[in-house]
Amino acid sequence: MNGFIVLRSLNNDTVKRTSILLASTFTLIALITQAQPGSLDLSFDPGAGFNGQVNALVAQPDNKVICVGQFTTYQGISRKGIARINPDGTLDATFNPGTGFAPNATAINAVVLLSDGKIMCGGAFTNYNGTQRANLVRLNADGTLDGTFNQTGTGLNGNVFTIHIDQATARIYCGGAFTSYNGTSRNRIARFTSTGALDLTFDPGTGFTAPSGGVSTIVQAINAAGTPTSDIVCGGDFTTYRGVGRTGLCGITSTGTAVAAFNSTLPAFIGSVNVVSRRSLTALLAVVTTWVVRSLRRPLACVSSPRQVPYSHPTRRMGKYLASYVSRAS
Repeated sequence: MNGFIVLRSLNNDTVKRTSILLASTFTLIALITQAQPGSLDLSFDPGAGFNGQVNALVAQPDNKVICVGQFTTYQGISRKGIARINPDGTLDATFNPGTGFAPNATAINAVVLLSDGKIMCGGAFTNYNGTQRANLVRLNADGTLDGTFNQTGTGLNGNVFTIHIDQATARIYCGGAFTSYNGTSRNRIARFTSTGALDLTFDPGTGFTAPSGGVSTIVQAINAAGTPTSDIVCGGDFTTYRGVGRTGLCGITSTGTAVAAFNSTLPAFIGSVNVVSRRSLTALLAVVTTWVVRSLRRPLACVSSPRQVPYSHPTRRMGKYLASYVSRAS
C-alpha cells in the first residue's frame, strides 16, 4: 500500500461477516478477509481503481459498496466524486450519477445509507449532475438526485465532513467547517428535517470555536450517545461549545445544549478527533490524529463521565492514535 488509510466508520456491520473494507489515498479499495487475517481477498478486484482519494465508504445489505471522495473515474469510467462497486470489484453501472459532483476539484467527505436505500452525501461542492446543491445532497438508490430533499438558497456555506441520522426522528445532523445555512447562523453543526429544511428546534447557539494556534474549527464526527433522549456526541478540532470548555469531544442534547455530565475538558485531546463510534450502549471510541505523535504512545486511555476518572486498559493496546470515553448515566 503506497498511501495512508482513510477510515471514517468503525462499525459497519454489513461487511464484518466476511471482510474488512479499506479506503485509502493509494487510489483503490481492497477487502481483507477475516477467514485468514491480513490476507487480501482476491475475489474483489478493483483493477485500475480510482484516480483519486477515497474519503468514505458504506456497504449496502447486498454487499455493494458506495464510495465517495476526490476522484473523477473508476476503472477509467467517469464517476465524479461517487461510485458504487459490485462485490467483485467491478463498477455498478445501475448506479449512474451522471456528471456527478462539481466543480472537478470537489471533495466528498461523508456518505450515509438510509433505511429506504437513499443516500446522503456531504462535502465541498456546488451542484450535483447539473442541479445546484451546496455541500449536502440526498440521492435515490440509482444515483439520481432526490428532489424531495429540497435545500433552496445558498445552503451551507462551508465544507461538510460528517453526517449522522437520528433513526428515531429521521432528522439529519451535519458537522463541518460551515458557519451558516441560508444566512442563519449554524457554527459547525446543523440539523435538518427529512425534507431538507433547517430544524430550528435544534439551536447550537454560538456553536464550536477554534483551538489556539489558528487552526480552523472543524466538526469531523457525530454519533448517537446511546441514550433515550437522542443526545449526540461530536468529535473534531475545537476547544469550546457554546462558550463551555469542550476539547475535541462534546456531548449535545437534542435541543442543542451541551450535556453537562459529558465533560471532555480533562484530559484534553492533542489533535483532532476524526471518528466517534459507539462501541456499546454505554461506550464511545474516538480515533485521534495528532500533531505531537510521541505524546500518544500509550495503551488505550479511557475516561468515565461524569466521574472523569482516567484509567488505562491493560489489554487493549489499539495503537498510538486511539482513545476512548465511557459515557455513563450515573
